[in-house]
Amino acid sequence: MKPTTWITATLVFILNLMMSLSAQTVSKGISFIQEHSLQTALDNAKAQNKLVFVDCYTTWCGPCKMLSTNTFPDSTLGAFFNDKFVSVKLDMEQPENRPVGTKYGVKAYPTMLFLMPEGDVAHKAIGYMAAPELLEIAKTALNPEKNLYSVSSKIASGRYTANDIKAYLLADNYAADAQPLLQKYLSLQKPEVLFTEGDLKFISRVSGYTWADSTLSFLWTNRDNYEKSAGKDKFYTIFKNALKQKVSMSRDKTQALEALSVYGPEIKQEISLKIELDQASRELMKDFKNSERWTKFFATISSTQKKLSNTEIEDCYTYVASRVVVDSTLFAETKSLILKGNYDSGEAFIQVANIVRLSNLARSKKSDPALLSEVAKNIKKYSVKPANILNDIAWNLFQYSTKPAELASAAILAEESVKQNKNENNLDTFALLMAKIGDFKTAINIEKEALAYAQKNENANMIKTTQNRIAQLEKGKIPVLSKM
Repeated sequence: MKPTTWITATLVFILNLMMSLSAQTVSKGISFIQEHSLQTALDNAKAQNKLVFVDCYTTWCGPCKMLSTNTFPDSTLGAFFNDKFVSVKLDMEQPENRPVGTKYGVKAYPTMLFLMPEGDVAHKAIGYMAAPELLEIAKTALNPEKNLYSVSSKIASGRYTANDIKAYLLADNYAADAQPLLQKYLSLQKPEVLFTEGDLKFISRVSGYTWADSTLSFLWTNRDNYEKSAGKDKFYTIFKNALKQKVSMSRDKTQALEALSVYGPEIKQEISLKIELDQASRELMKDFKNSERWTKFFATISSTQKKLSNTEIEDCYTYVASRVVVDSTLFAETKSLILKGNYDSGEAFIQVANIVRLSNLARSKKSDPALLSEVAKNIKKYSVKPANILNDIAWNLFQYSTKPAELASAAILAEESVKQNKNENNLDTFALLMAKIGDFKTAINIEKEALAYAQKNENANMIKTTQNRIAQLEKGKIPVLSKM
């Protein structure tokens, strides 16, 4: 069945609904103690012979909120964690928790600590992840042969393998010795492991904001191997992002850009344009009410958009818009200023800003019915349609909304996300919305397609998730599970 037919069926079904859909029951997930105190958690763990799980978060951290909304409520995860750990949440910006961050080297959010009752680190994890991945990490934390405590001892002794280094850096890629250990890993690991898409992502994750020249040189020298395993587009996306990060963090950007000549004039020019766009964006964000800065911003967009990918322009719009829409008054003033300036890309930016605002509202379980309806009605005409944000809106509306009109709009946005960049995640969202609306037959077909994409992309977490979803959908049940 074609996507347009799915949506048509959705809207017809909704028009015939006689009452709002009832909310689905969410299974019990991880239980966190009420006292936001690490010492209380350690005392409880000692009395219960358990480890402590610490969610180190901040109120402004998007991935932290995603963990709380999507991952921690998972019933399977909750059953395991509640049996093995005493769990506590710590807001790392609260004065009483700052010493915890210093002691345990918390440099990014979210950071999840697995502590022994005495306070020593058994294991660590950084960043957002789905429930299946966090479950595997928790099992590693409990394994005295494989957890960070054990691997750290091997690293300190100097008697370690390439796999020990990888385990160490996957648990803590912000470790002080991360970069020299990565270089050691590149020299020790077997080629059949090193030259894979998985290791390309691993190298990128560990390098983060501090790409070493030697790492960049290694990737460039072995680009043929990575193109074969990951695909040319994926390799160059990661590699160019690394170069951009390298230049962005350099004090002398002119010299840093000149150093890119070794990678060819086309790559050098592209990175130069990206840096130019970044700088215009940063200058604009210092004063959104300054019309001259908006003029410079849109002039930069016009001069670079034909030479950069649509994704680069989308990312730029999203980056700036996310700062504008947090204040409704500022957003209204900004739209007025942009429309008054009659900029070539002004309307496209406002469209993205509207989408970002809807995403922020959906994440906080709120809605703007008029704006949601307007965006859903006109989304096919939009010139810029960031697929990941459209999927984010649709997913969050699936989670909390029971209003037929909102679910219909969510289905339209999910379908558009699929059209822009079909993958296992937005297909999964689309399928779940169809199920919540009541069309289980279509939902099963879409979820099977999501499974096929997950298998194609070797996404182990989503393979397991989509298989579970299909089993539930075939029983006429709406899955309420965490997802990537």
